[in-house]
Amino acid sequence: MVLLKLSVNIIIVLLSLVIILSFDAALNAFLSSNCYVFQVWARIWSVLANHFISAGSHHDEKIAMYAIDSLRQLSMKYLERAELANFSFQNDILKPFVVLMRNSQSESKRRLIVDCIVQV
Repeated sequence: MVLLKLSVNIIIVLLSLVIILSFDAALNAFLSSNCYVFQVWARIWSVLANHFISAGSHHDEKIAMYAIDSLRQLSMKYLERAELANFSFQNDILKPFVVLMRNSQSESKRRLIVDCIVQV
């Protein structure tokens, strides 16, 4: 049973890493191009934001901390870019931090979230 739990946790970590790295590569490609399709990114982000909230709320604190830090890194990359008028994606990219802060009872997670917001 312990081996099964360990295997599930390893699979979750690996899937989270694949999603994070895939989004990071896509975000880099998007930011380096001249094509600003914010509506597409808003739809993609609505799915990924839920993933980050889920991973950031994980009972294993190491997984949660990794997800929160990855969210910080992606947020910083996106927020370096100027946003076009009529789009509020910059606000949307910070919403998972708000949800995680409201839902977390862990002092260390809450401290990391505050540190991430300060850095962003």
